[in-house]
Amino acid sequence: MGAMKIERPEVGTRVGVIESEEDGEVRFMGYGVYEGEDLFAEELTTPRLRLDCGVVVHGYECWWTTEEKMKTFLEGKTVVQMDMRDDRLRFNYETQGKKP
Repeated sequence: MGAMKIERPEVGTRVGVIESEEDGEVRFMGYGVYEGEDLFAEELTTPRLRLDCGVVVHGYECWWTTEEKMKTFLEGKTVVQMDMRDDRLRFNYETQGKKP
């Protein structure tokens, strides 16, 4: 059996990105643009998503879909807006010793 092909949107498509959803509460990373694929590991690629705040998030870090579908998904849920610039700086410091 061959590898499953995942359909990707066109480069430049608007997307919505979340970190997680539990019990109706969504940790929302933001809206942005699908920029294509980055090499993740030998012969594996991952989607590159540039949020409107400028932070790049990769597909393995999140759940994402088109902006239109995300807006529908978020209806009726409690949305916690993440500050991706602060969260990304904190992540770099905690995991890689890079000071914010």
